[in-house]
Amino acid sequence: PEQACYDVREYKLAVRVDPEARAIAGRLEMRADLLSASDTIVLDLVGRLAVTRVTMRKNPTAPDSLDEPVPFEHEDGELRIRAKGFVAVHAPFVVRVEYGGKPREVPMAPWDGGFVWSKTPSGAPWIATANQMQGADLWWPVKDQPDDEADSVLILVSVPKPLVVASNGKLEGVLEDYDALSTPLERAGWNSYQWHVSTPINSYGVALNIAPYQTISRDHTSVAGDTFP
Repeated sequence: PEQACYDVREYKLAVRVDPEARAIAGRLEMRADLLSASDTIVLDLVGRLAVTRVTMRKNPTAPDSLDEPVPFEHEDGELRIRAKGFVAVHAPFVVRVEYGGKPREVPMAPWDGGFVWSKTPSGAPWIATANQMQGADLWWPVKDQPDDEADSVLILVSVPKPLVVASNGKLEGVLEDYDALSTPLERAGWNSYQWHVSTPINSYGVALNIAPYQTISRDHTSVAGDTFP
């Protein structure tokens, strides 16, 4: 009931992927509408990833509204957020979760999921996520219910140069020497790739593919005469 009580509208996910340490650090922002009364909001996240901080905004539509820390428990794969005073029925709310650790390494992709830490023939990192069977909560906090697809997802992934990130939706840009989850002194040598999904998507379909990719592009003309890359 603490998941059925709300409808996810948008996820904003920022993830820092460290191939050398085989670890990730992340920050999730979820915007949702409360459908029925509840003082607790539940997200899913595997226990091997530690949640360090959870915040909420009492009035997310107000420009001067500030994030405030809220109590939470993270046990048995559930992140239970004590949201009393921060949510109202038929109103939007925003919750932010900071987390990190070493995600599960995939035993047998794609049937038994997790992170794939592989190498290209030249020895460069070749990384992918595989979570179609178990769910997206293997590597990010999420309402892991297939019947509630977010209307949009913003995915910002930071990786060491010269790695390239392929993810869902449209690539909106590459931020040079930038990592949203570290201090300015630590950002040199890292790039962040921002992808945006503008249509409803199931959470288990959100995927990362990281390697020293090269981009090949061309224009395509649709039957309607529109041209797009």
